[in-house]
Amino acid sequence: MKILFFTNIPSPYRVDFFNALNKFCDLFVLFEAKIDLECPKNTTDEERMNFDHHYLSESKSYRDFLLFGLWFVLTAKYDRLILHTWYSRTQLCLISLLRILNKKYWIETDGNTIDTNENSLKKRFKQWIFGGAEGFYSSCKNSDVYFVYYGVDRTRIHRYSFTSVCDADILPQVLSQSKKNEIREKLGIQIDAKVVLAVGRFIPVKGFDILIKASTPEWHVYIVGGEITAEYCKLRKDLNLEDNVHFVSYCQKDELSNYYKAADIFVLPTRGDSWGLVINEAMSYGLPVITTDHCGSGLEMLDCQDITIVSSENIVALNRSISHLLEDNNLRSKIGLRNLEYAREHTIERMAKEHINTQ
Repeated sequence: MKILFFTNIPSPYRVDFFNALNKFCDLFVLFEAKIDLECPKNTTDEERMNFDHHYLSESKSYRDFLLFGLWFVLTAKYDRLILHTWYSRTQLCLISLLRILNKKYWIETDGNTIDTNENSLKKRFKQWIFGGAEGFYSSCKNSDVYFVYYGVDRTRIHRYSFTSVCDADILPQVLSQSKKNEIREKLGIQIDAKVVLAVGRFIPVKGFDILIKASTPEWHVYIVGGEITAEYCKLRKDLNLEDNVHFVSYCQKDELSNYYKAADIFVLPTRGDSWGLVINEAMSYGLPVITTDHCGSGLEMLDCQDITIVSSENIVALNRSISHLLEDNNLRSKIGLRNLEYAREHTIERMAKEHINTQ
């Protein structure tokens, strides 16, 4: 089978997926751009790309590559065209043309949220572009509901295991406390501390300010993934948590892996993540996870929802859930083991096979 996959940028987890998918088909990936100027670190070295590919532009600017992208897709020979970032201006223009020409295409989503305030014209346009698709790849129940809301028949929706985790990334077992302590020594983390980890860009939607407000002097909170902001710095100082809340800049995969291994629990206090791949990553390390009811992956994958899913913006509930898990070693072990087993069933290799097996 020849597959043409159209997406935005070569983010590391997507490249891992394409490498896996290429083992089962003749794959060509068309990238809208080589880098995302808003997040230039989230790119992949060329030597890791074991599949044919082409960039329409050096950067994600949307100005230079529309006509070429249309020409490329319309003239290429393939058995299946999968449009991943279907909502971009380039791909919306392409889909409109494909719809008019009655050509086949598939639409894929990592997660979408219904906009109940959108005007009727925008809703009808989505219904029109979805109406011409041969099939849909959906990552979760919320995405299924999204497509159905716009008139898609459920029989055309195919579920896949969305993740950024490969088989080789998953720990063979939950780490012992002694092993965690060895890693903590290397990172300069207090050995007997109760360690809470959060990972992501330091932007408001991630809700790290909520985590800081929910924290106590009894915990050591590590927030990894960005440069400290004036707001977070002031908040930490005002709450007298300067010795307990730690900010760590962007880490490469190996270094970030050590923070996952050193932690007791993982928290994503998001105000709105259509998915949230860090949840998959934390589960692959056997960590108990707490997130909000505005996180797609959390709602899809986590059990014990009275403990692990809290209301977004609810500082008291977040504090209560973190405290509960940190104080109950047996419960942490039970949830961590369950999360590790779940992660083994949702890997990039499985994600690739699910794309191929879909008819």
